[in-house]
Amino acid sequence: MTRGPKRHRLYRPDGERHVGVTTPAADEPWACECGMSGQPTPLSGPDHLAAAAAAAFRRLDDGRAHAMALVGAANGTDADAMGLLYNSRTWCGNPALRPFLRPFYDGHGSLTARMDWPSLANHLNAGVIDAEPEDRLVLRIAVSLAGVPIALCLSMLWRLDTTHARHVRDALLRQLPVEIEEAAR
Repeated sequence: MTRGPKRHRLYRPDGERHVGVTTPAADEPWACECGMSGQPTPLSGPDHLAAAAAAAFRRLDDGRAHAMALVGAANGTDADAMGLLYNSRTWCGNPALRPFLRPFYDGHGSLTARMDWPSLANHLNAGVIDAEPEDRLVLRIAVSLAGVPIALCLSMLWRLDTTHARHVRDALLRQLPVEIEEAAR
């Protein structure tokens, strides 16, 4: 049985909980549910969370890391983009995307991750990500759905297989106003 990652949630030594993952400030005293505190270590609270998240994330396999990013995006603006990647046979759990996942502990102390879309867009534009043209198009559409400007060659859409085309269509329709969505069906 594998043990899940520790929970990390910061609080003030006087017992008051901090809200979010970026507080307390770097110079404030802190303690964490894992047992660490700001007194015996020079790390700030946010630095402790970042170091703990990075260490826990390194121990995860690619599939689990991508699943955490999908959960992290569930209510975010990039939910459709992550859903498109998750539904892709090529990109779901692909180790090529691992460097673009940024781990963090959420406000409940659970390990999660988010995709660094601007960095992924830069690498796509530079031609660093090696993949079939259709698969790169799916990545470019996902980046665009996440709100990051990127060049799209929509004339390539016809090359997508039926499954990818359906997932792209569904993700795009979720982004459109209801009136346009109804007309498109």
